[in-house]
Amino acid sequence: MISDTTAHIAGAVDQASMMMAKMMRQENTEGIMSGFKDLDSMTYGLHPQEMTVLAARPSVGKTSLAMNIAENISCGIPANGGRKMGSLIFSLEMGAEQLAMRLLCCRARVDMRRVREGFTSKEEQTALMTAAGELKKAPIWIDDSGSTKITELRAKARRICQKNDISLIVVDYLQLIGGDGSVSRENQIADISRQMKAMAKELKVPVIVLSQLNRESEKERRDPRLSDLRESGSIEQDADVVLMLTRPREKGSDRDDDDGEIVLPSDVERIKLIIAKQRNGPVGIVDLMFQRRYTRYENALRGEDGMNTI
Repeated sequence: MISDTTAHIAGAVDQASMMMAKMMRQENTEGIMSGFKDLDSMTYGLHPQEMTVLAARPSVGKTSLAMNIAENISCGIPANGGRKMGSLIFSLEMGAEQLAMRLLCCRARVDMRRVREGFTSKEEQTALMTAAGELKKAPIWIDDSGSTKITELRAKARRICQKNDISLIVVDYLQLIGGDGSVSRENQIADISRQMKAMAKELKVPVIVLSQLNRESEKERRDPRLSDLRESGSIEQDADVVLMLTRPREKGSDRDDDDGEIVLPSDVERIKLIIAKQRNGPVGIVDLMFQRRYTRYENALRGEDGMNTI
């Protein structure tokens, strides 16, 4: 007996032909736009059944970028026809309340430090109230149960996707997921990575998995590469797309901190988003602007010559 996952190639060829016809007519295909124009132009959006790994060293802004993408998708942006699509966020490090505060300040463009210190203006308070109303209506689900095993995470995702129309799953972050304690951590990460990819295929949604990078790129003062993915080469193999965030090293505008990371003096900093792997598309570099006080990424500005500027 042939399982329901096995089918003759004819059906797949028909689907591929329809997708290519849409592309040739320059119609939007199945990709969900992230809201970051240069990234979307290279990846054609986030695609069902694909696993995207978003990696960076600590404090560079990988959680912020993932949350910005989820916000864009669930609050509706013109690139997606204004549709509000469901996002499921597994936050293993940050509580739901803390995550919601970041999303509120990000959407309202209010400095979180001012909120914590109680120094918000009437205009900022109004902006926060407006953002709260918008986020309450957004189809965003957050699971902040903390340390969990990959089998539990998949079961939760399956259950939530059955009850709700979910278009994106975000997992923050891979190294915090528990595995089989009887094997090495590298083998655990390999199994977790494989199961993440299997989850994307089973639920037919794009999955963004955040991951840490090792310290080699900092020690060697270079851009990160695929070999810097922490604890397992299988992450590189399983991922359909690998994105890496890094601060560019610009002469005279940065300095090293004690950990070897680059710290820019401005509240707005340029971040390089490296597309290190893309199974069905090109690799390359996208420039983004990071407004750290709002934990908000923006598209890079363009000069008169059409080149990205900051």
